[in-house]
Amino acid sequence: MNEDDLAYSKLIFATSIAGFAELRNTKSLLSLQERTVLTLIDGVCPVSSYLPYLSAFQPVIEKMKKLEKLGYLRRTV
Repeated sequence: MNEDDLAYSKLIFATSIAGFAELRNTKSLLSLQERTVLTLIDGVCPVSSYLPYLSAFQPVIEKMKKLEKLGYLRRTV
């Protein structure tokens, strides 16, 4: 994990209104893995706490960066 990913892993995210809308969108262009990651975000745990449980979804940090860029995740701190 590089320094950028290490710093990113300390962030806490919550699902945005747009993210909740995307989860309900039957024509979503997100992959099943991206939708699953989006579903699991709770607004309390840092990114690092998800990594051990989502190891099959690697690269998790890249998926979260994509979801944030699309406006589906928002930083809480």
